[in-house]
Order: sequence, then structure tokens, then C-alpha cells
Amino acid sequence: MLFRSGVSATIFCEPESEVGRSLLARFGTEAIAGVPEEECAELCRSLRAIYESSAPDAELNAAAQDVLRRLAAAAPRPARPDARIVRAIAEIVRRIDQPVSLTDIADAVHMSAGRLRHLFVAETGIPFRPYVLWLRLQHALEQAIGGASWTEAAHAAAFADSAHLSRTFRRMFGMSPTALDPTQQAASRARLQES
Repeated sequence: MLFRSGVSATIFCEPESEVGRSLLARFGTEAIAGVPEEECAELCRSLRAIYESSAPDAELNAAAQDVLRRLAAAAPRPARPDARIVRAIAEIVRRIDQPVSLTDIADAVHMSAGRLRHLFVAETGIPFRPYVLWLRLQHALEQAIGGASWTEAAHAAAFADSAHLSRTFRRMFGMSPTALDPTQQAASRARLQES
């Protein structure tokens, strides 16, 4: 979402969650999908109000979750996820601090690698490798937010080093992970309120 002032909000949603599956049902998996202008304007207004109020992170997170729920509410109710994919994702999460291959996960859930690859995309809308990378980035961020150094966070998520983590993060999100530093976010909010 892009606010008229140039401030943007990026909200990520796990595709295998109920909300994620509803969003996939509503918007599809083929490309970036637009949200109707009136709906988008209302969602942006509510997010911007929370952001500009300097609300604590918990309120910002709740507002983002509300946006996702509102977007998903217009979708048909999604089918339950395939149990094999649920088990595969749990196995990936369990092994997130070590190298993970499609073959290893397929073996763990008693499927062929080819079948898992196909079913994984069909169920989540994302190929296996980018999904694993997404979980690794999420795990590294959780570690860093919890007080670990970027190097420790990188190693905890099976990145070679903090530079590898930073390059991967920048490639996926267009910014350095250090941009999520709470002190930088507070400075950004202050600059927005001054303008």
C-alpha cells in the first residue's frame, strides 16, 4: 500500500494460513493483484492513522492483521490445506537452523520430491525454495529483534554470515534488515510528523 505522502506499508502474510489462503482465493497466484481503489483508500487511511499516532508496535501489528482480515473477508472460504503440506512446513520450521532440501523434506513426509514440489506450489502459491528462504529471513529477524547480533541471527537461520543475510534481505525486500531497527523507525516517524 502506498500512502499519498510516499510512506509505504508492506504487510506479509503466510500463504498457508487461513487468511493467506483466502487472499490467494480472492487475488490468485499469478501476479501482483490490485485492490479496488475505494477499498485501498479506506485501508490506507486506517493504517496511516495508527502509524502517525506513534502507536506501539503491537497496535501497528494489530492494524496490519485487521487489513489482511478485511481483504480476505471478500474471498470465498478456502479449502483446508493438505495435511502433507502442513507437515512439510512444520518440518522446514523444525530444521530452519540447518540446510533444508526439497528431497529431505519430501522423505520426511513420505512423498516424492516431484510431487511435493508440485503440491507445495498448489497449496501455498509459492515454490519450495523461496518459501524456505522467507522462513529463514523471518527467523533471522526474530533472532535480531530478540537481541541477537546480525551475525548470530544469520547463523541461527543457516545463512553463511550477516553479509549473506543482508544481501538476501535486500534482494527480497529492497532494503537492509537494519532498516527495521526500532531507533531508525522512530526517527522516520518523527521526520514524517515534522513534514
